[in-house]
Parts: sequence; structure tokens; C-alpha cells
Amino acid sequence: MKKNIILFALLSIMICRNYAQTLTDIDGNIYNTVTIGTQIWMKENLKVTHYSNGNPIPILLEDTLNAWYCPANSQSYGATYNWFVVNDSRKLCPQGWHIPDTTEWNTLISYLGGDSIAGGEMKDTGTTHWFSPNTGATNSSGFTALGAGICYDFFSPGQISTFKVIGAFWSSVEINNSTSRLIGLRANSKNATISNVNKDIGISVRCISDSTIQTINEFNDKYDINIYPNPATESIIIDNKESQNLHITVYNLLGKIVLQREFNESINEIDIRCLSKGLFIIKISNTEWIIQKKLIKE
Repeated sequence: MKKNIILFALLSIMICRNYAQTLTDIDGNIYNTVTIGTQIWMKENLKVTHYSNGNPIPILLEDTLNAWYCPANSQSYGATYNWFVVNDSRKLCPQGWHIPDTTEWNTLISYLGGDSIAGGEMKDTGTTHWFSPNTGATNSSGFTALGAGICYDFFSPGQISTFKVIGAFWSSVEINNSTSRLIGLRANSKNATISNVNKDIGISVRCISDSTIQTINEFNDKYDINIYPNPATESIIIDNKESQNLHITVYNLLGKIVLQREFNESINEIDIRCLSKGLFIIKISNTEWIIQKKLIKE
């Protein structure tokens, strides 16, 4: 009996690790995601080299006026793209994801406390990906912004400028024929600044999910079952007030099962340390009813 319990616990952890909340681009690159407020973001910079329809994205050539990407540092920092790639109808982000507009960036900034501190909440900590002093960096949001710098199509084309000094991300908003909007972070500031910039520079891309957590419906019917704490970091308690057989299934936002348990006690504890940070759906059922609730792992 004890051996079976140990095997079941190990199986639960294996399922959880195999199905962390990720997305995959057309090249097969896998990205982690993070839920911040009502939004679901890529946790890493995009590094895809093809549009979503399979067409290749041109690599930066000297004096080009067309769409291009700059592959420098792409393995660690992602690729950088000019705005003509971002705006291409063939799409840069994987299906179900898109380039955020300024309203979506502002929603993120507001949720993190406003433009005077949000940059610190978004930046990766330490000086591996940012130059010292990396002011105010806590990465409390889990966004993990990196100082990938800017790629230019002039003055040594393909070389990264302001590397580890600036982290900049495109928005989908066009100002005029020559400029668009970006969000910028700096090593010496905790600000997050939205500003206008020339379309012909290469900067980082973060995609945002088409879905938000408001699209997840909760239904509890008439049954008195409590789940706590929620948000949680290490474990949750399922308190169903009476002893009965329960089937617990936890799904990520892609609909994949990440954890399953069976219980027949009134108070039951589930270890969730193997789940990635973010939003999950937890379903509790027996032979007569189903309860569905949101679960936030911090």
C-alpha cells in the first residue's frame, strides 16, 4: 500500500512537469508563460525565424528597407525584429497569441503599480542580463524582462547597441509611416516607459494570449467545498466538509492535465510545488456533481 502511494505521488509530479504552461512557435521553440493580473504573457523573448504561415523572415542586410530580424544573442535574449515584421499579415506570434497594443501594455503597467515602478517589477534580477545597478529590479511579476538592446540596419548592421542597458518591446500601434510605439525599460531605472520610435530598428517581442482569465468560468453548484489558500505556493487544502470519494484534476490554460488525485477524506492536501507559476483550472468531482474553480500558483 505504501509503495502504491509513493508511485502515485511520483506519477503526479511527472505529469505536472511534462505539462507546464508553455507555447510553441512554428520553429518548435518552446516558451514559458506567466499570468499577471488578467493577462497571460510569454515569459521569454520571441526568437522565431518564420512567420506563422511558414514563410521565412529575412535576416537583416545592410541598407534594407524591408522586414527583417536580427539573430544576435537570440539563444539567450531572443531575436530582435523591426516593426515591418511585427505588422506583417502573415503573423509573428503563435496561433492564439498576438502582439500587444498600448492598451494591453498600459494594463500591465497599471497592474504593477504604474510607470514609475513597473519596470522594476518586470526586470530580471541581478546583473547577468542587465548592467549594474539594475535599479529596482525585483521581477515580482515573473515577466523576466531582459536587456536585449537594439539592433540597427545602419552603423555596423546586425550589431546590438545598448546591450544589457535597454530592454524594449514592440506594441502593435502605428503612429505614422515612420514611427510606432514601444515599451522601454532601462538598467538604471525602475520606470516602464511607452514612447514612439522609428520602425526600422530591431527590438524584442513578447506575445500576449488572446485569452484572459475572465474567460474561465467558475461553477460551484450547491456543494460546500473550500479550496485554500488560493493563491498558493506549495500546497492547497480541499475541504469538502464530509468524507466522500473525490476526483481532483488540474488543467493548465492550454487544457492539458497537469495533476490528478483521488481522495476519500473530508480534508485533503495537494502538493503543487511542481506547478509553474500562473493560473490553472481545478475540477473536483464525484459521481453526482462537478465543481470548477480557478487556482493561482505563486
